[in-house]
Amino acid sequence: MGGPVLGVLGLGGRVPSEPTVRRLVSTLDAAALLALFGARAQVRWTAAGGRRVVAIDGKTVRGAKNGPKGAPRLVVATTHDSGLVVGQVQVGAKTNETPAARDLLALFDLEGVVVTLDAMHTQTETAWLITALGGDYVLTVKGNQPGLRDDLAALPWRDVPGLALTERGHVGTVTRTVKALVKPAWIEFPGCSQVLRIRRATTVRGKRTVEIVYLICSATMEDA
Repeated sequence: MGGPVLGVLGLGGRVPSEPTVRRLVSTLDAAALLALFGARAQVRWTAAGGRRVVAIDGKTVRGAKNGPKGAPRLVVATTHDSGLVVGQVQVGAKTNETPAARDLLALFDLEGVVVTLDAMHTQTETAWLITALGGDYVLTVKGNQPGLRDDLAALPWRDVPGLALTERGHVGTVTRTVKALVKPAWIEFPGCSQVLRIRRATTVRGKRTVEIVYLICSATMEDA
């Protein structure tokens, strides 16, 4: 930490030693500091098509293993367009990512924001929170919701026109075909407006694999 940095911080005198800096950092309120960094990052958060889109995902802090406790686990909010981290919270030792994700979402003003989450977070309480805060969600439906997944798979997707997008890289190609239907009446997730099917065909060195993923979304087809 040199003189120019101290000047920006409004500090004068000698440059503090490493132990002094370490003691100072150890006294900080980590949650409050994360909230401040997140608020600053949100100022730089750009909108895509008039809406901001953020992904909520769990991350393990590499190289930070603390004996038998293991490495800290975080739930992180990142923007889809640039990967900018706009917020994060630590997962408690006696809990999991799901309540931590809701704690993180509660820190945001979600008006005009679309939140994407993986299958772990496909729960009615999370969907309710996002819509109550003014946002929209895109939730993945996988094996942890077997009944819902089977019901979505049984919908008449063959009769639905799709939108295909192909990406070509130096290793292979990926073609994603997206189909959407207005929400069936039997889906009870709060605010759900439509359901989607994504078929992802990947070809790498001549080998082709196909994966199908189902999603539920609170944004209407017109908005999406």
